[in-house]
Amino acid sequence: MLSAALATWILAAAPSPVDAQLELTPDDSGSVSLRLCFTSQQPHQLRYQLEVTSTGTAGTNRSRQAGELVSGSNRQCPLSNRVSVSENGQLEAVLNWSIDGQPQAPIQRSYPTMAPASPLPQSTPPGTPPGQTEAQVASARPMDDRSDLQ
Repeated sequence: MLSAALATWILAAAPSPVDAQLELTPDDSGSVSLRLCFTSQQPHQLRYQLEVTSTGTAGTNRSRQAGELVSGSNRQCPLSNRVSVSENGQLEAVLNWSIDGQPQAPIQRSYPTMAPASPLPQSTPPGTPPGQTEAQVASARPMDDRSDLQ
């Protein structure tokens, strides 16, 4: 019998037949676009629950959205929202989901992205305005860099 921790680790390391993407993209108006998308080579029954927590000077707001769909080769994006974030506010999105009834490792994203514990030199690619933040994309594929999911 496997322990819960070992089972979770095995789930995270196993190749996923479904590509799940949770994107947080800031825009110039102080909002963050939140988008959840799925694709797969073969059809799979998916269930998802996305919990979004925004924290700012006015307090904390939490919302949950859940649904089901059958994935396929056409990209499906069942959730696409805009969330207002105050100047010093924070946004966290956590996706709990399953493929054909089998729980998958949760995907978590936050805005703004947390800075590293030790100060590292910051560099901006040529032609990029200072302070511009790129979209964050989480993928359930194990080949992707998942170091920011800790």
